[in-house]
Amino acid sequence: MRRETSMKSTRGSGGCLCAAFVLALFATVSPYWVYRYSWNYTYGYYSGSSTVATGSFVVSSSSNAWQCGYVFGYCQVQSQWNHFSDFNNTLCKGDFYEMVGQYGFCSEEGGEFKTPAKVKQIQALSIATTVILSVAFVLALQAPIVGGKLAYAAAFFSIIAAATSCAAFSVATSYDYYKTFHSPGGYLPFVYTGTGCPTDTCIFLSDRLYMYWGPAFWSMVTVFIISFLASLSLFAGANALDEDDGHYGGGPAFNEPPFDPLDDQIKLA
Repeated sequence: MRRETSMKSTRGSGGCLCAAFVLALFATVSPYWVYRYSWNYTYGYYSGSSTVATGSFVVSSSSNAWQCGYVFGYCQVQSQWNHFSDFNNTLCKGDFYEMVGQYGFCSEEGGEFKTPAKVKQIQALSIATTVILSVAFVLALQAPIVGGKLAYAAAFFSIIAAATSCAAFSVATSYDYYKTFHSPGGYLPFVYTGTGCPTDTCIFLSDRLYMYWGPAFWSMVTVFIISFLASLSLFAGANALDEDDGHYGGGPAFNEPPFDPLDDQIKLA
């Protein structure tokens, strides 16, 4: 019976790790590490609402288009996901540097725009977590068929995924730029079109924004919890997978002939 129970437990862990893989993939590509579901803005006579966010591969996003200029000037931010390649050295100059660039986006004031080191760490850890979990859940689902060694391997990959996911959201909580959105409020850079913009990469800074940890962040926290608990379950049940309970868990093993009491009588005769 222990083997049968362990098989069910291992399959369940594999299913949980598959769910964790999906969550890790979402956290990796999503802009919603820090977000505001309904940001109400007003510029001149224009007002509206939009979901805005920033993430590991997306510097800024806006769910809706909105006017960013006053009534006598034309300025519009389209619905957008802005990657690091969408920005340039403008973020390293003047107010742009003071409000955004100084948080690792620039080599120095007036210098070159770059991806912040903290963001690169989150990117690497998120990708690693996703890849490791893709291996872990496949191993866990195959372990009841192959045996305990595969369950141990799945548990090993699962505990590594727990470590990398924990590191990912820990780095996010220590990143100064993300911290500014909690208190006193930070600024998101957007790409706009309109008056005074001769190119396609003109930058507009939002008003001061107060935002919260978003779905991507909490997904990574959930990945950590699932991976850690799954690793414990897999380690606990790995030995039992190699046991042979026989028919219905109580009879002789599949390759062992049934016991016949006459055999002992024949030997004694």
